[in-house]
Amino acid sequence: MKRPLLFCKWSLMILLKLSEEPKRPSELRKEITGINEKQLYERLKIMTGLGILKKYSNNTFPLEVHYRLQNSKFLKETVKYLNRLPLSIDQFISIISKKWIFDILERLYMEVSPKEILSNIPNLREKVLYQRLNELENLCLVERIIYNSKPVIVKYRLTQGGKKVLPVLKRAYQIILSN
Repeated sequence: MKRPLLFCKWSLMILLKLSEEPKRPSELRKEITGINEKQLYERLKIMTGLGILKKYSNNTFPLEVHYRLQNSKFLKETVKYLNRLPLSIDQFISIISKKWIFDILERLYMEVSPKEILSNIPNLREKVLYQRLNELENLCLVERIIYNSKPVIVKYRLTQGGKKVLPVLKRAYQIILSN
């Protein structure tokens, strides 16, 4: 798998399913719509190798293999946050995989104008900023505030949902960088 672990929706779906209870690969394949056997076993092998999952079997006939999350408090906490996200896995991946997202989100704890964001992030183009703000607004993570004055003032800030999601996104990004 050439992409980082959390840029893969199958890996995230496996983590979410295994957070409930240990499961057999056949159970995971039934519960995760669209994943094929090769994709499932590749992800299980990689995540076992990284120490994220533990594989165990009954060592009797018929052989039963189960996978479970390792006893990592950080990992279980991250999965718990992912379960509570108001986003689909695809939306989550689309957010964390785009350039400038974290730089923009971190500046939106307070109300700021687009010009202030542009002046604080070198090399960020205006067009890209407005695309990212629009995407974040569509996901209800950012809200646009328009002040009726002359001239009209437009500012952006994180919504309550955005303030809850940002720490999860940062943690996921740290996992990506560490792998």
